[in-house]
Amino acid sequence: MNKKLAVFCMLMSLSPVCLADVAGYASVKSGVSVLRGEPEGASGHYSDSVANLAVAGGVSFRGDGVLGYRGELEYTHFFQGSDDISYPGGTVKSDIDIDMLMVNGYLDLYAAEWMNFYLTAGAGCDWGRVKYERHGERLDSDRKSNTALQGGAGMMFNIGDHFSIDLGYRFVRLSSDLHSHNAQAGFAFRF
Repeated sequence: MNKKLAVFCMLMSLSPVCLADVAGYASVKSGVSVLRGEPEGASGHYSDSVANLAVAGGVSFRGDGVLGYRGELEYTHFFQGSDDISYPGGTVKSDIDIDMLMVNGYLDLYAAEWMNFYLTAGAGCDWGRVKYERHGERLDSDRKSNTALQGGAGMMFNIGDHFSIDLGYRFVRLSSDLHSHNAQAGFAFRF
């Protein structure tokens, strides 16, 4: 009896996806990121505002109700940031350049056919280059790869059957000592 109940529950949970309108999409987003971090051994913190650019492709599922679901693969580039960090031995200039690859999930809540709100969460990896200088002399250069996690919210305005404008915010944990607050705007094209 438990097997039948488990199969029934699984089929019921998948039914909104199976009955949904399925569409592929591609999107481009750009915005401003505030990178903040506390490097190990520093008596100060890293902080800089940088531009970001993201491209993504995915699949959206829309049922008959007000809920929709999306899954996507996203690549984001954070343009180079720079800040002076205080260490016990003096001030060090730090330059950071980061790329990120994420798998994201979205929950869409349709307020109207032309507008929806969304929540998003994702996981993936980031890789970057960090360069340290003191008085113009290069101290160190390091390439790192980390697990990245993100969460956010936003709204989309649907213009016709194929085009949407996206406004959103997300918080990204890039490493144990670096995170980012992102405000982004972009557009998506549904196939």
